[in-house]
Amino acid sequence: MNEIERPVFVVGCCNSGTTILWRALMDQKEFDGPKFEGQDLKELPQCMRQYLGRKTFRMWAHPKFKSAHHLREKDYEPALSERLRSVYREHCKDGTRLLEKSPPNSLRTRFLQRSFPDAYFVIIVRNGFAVSEGIVRKRSYDPDRPHMAGLPTTIEQAAEQWSNANRTLLRDKRLLRRSITIRYEDLVCDTANVLQSILRFCECLTPNLEVPRFQEDLNEKQTARLSPEEKKAIRRVAGDMLHYFGYL
Repeated sequence: MNEIERPVFVVGCCNSGTTILWRALMDQKEFDGPKFEGQDLKELPQCMRQYLGRKTFRMWAHPKFKSAHHLREKDYEPALSERLRSVYREHCKDGTRLLEKSPPNSLRTRFLQRSFPDAYFVIIVRNGFAVSEGIVRKRSYDPDRPHMAGLPTTIEQAAEQWSNANRTLLRDKRLLRRSITIRYEDLVCDTANVLQSILRFCECLTPNLEVPRFQEDLNEKQTARLSPEEKKAIRRVAGDMLHYFGYL
């Protein structure tokens, strides 16, 4: 049975590019893992899933819900850690390393490091204007999860989700032994170099790196859908994080 050694967790706010990054890394033969978001694995302990249901869909870092999803070292239990290992082992072929992607794990990196001391964390950050637009739109209707449609969301709430997710990642990153942060914008425009840097960080051998092509203008398209009033609201709510990451 494959042991979970040196697992790699892809984290970041929803709509930040976690999926395209995860798929690009999954193309490397060294990795294996669930073929969908880890949070959707029914076998996982309840604390690792979206157990609050529709209310927190793409809003798990919002101040109203964050405490229900946040796990840290104090939440570690040997039996819980073994349960995680058991579930993940079922999704990894022998001789591969676990690669897992679940945006709410942005609130659980310290807990995951306690459970997997040799873990690697790949953090992706994206323009808060584009992410906020995507959160509002996909809470209303997400073609990948049509059963979650009809969740009215203000642009201020979406901006709070983006800001708090990244604020938590920044704070907890200081306690992570192995983490790398990349920008979505660099991933889509300089894909080969960004993927190489991630794989070097993960200590992977990449003799035949497959380089996907990504759409480069999505930030501009999504930001263009925002009204001047919505952009002003995002700046008001998330201005410090926008400045920190260079999006203002």
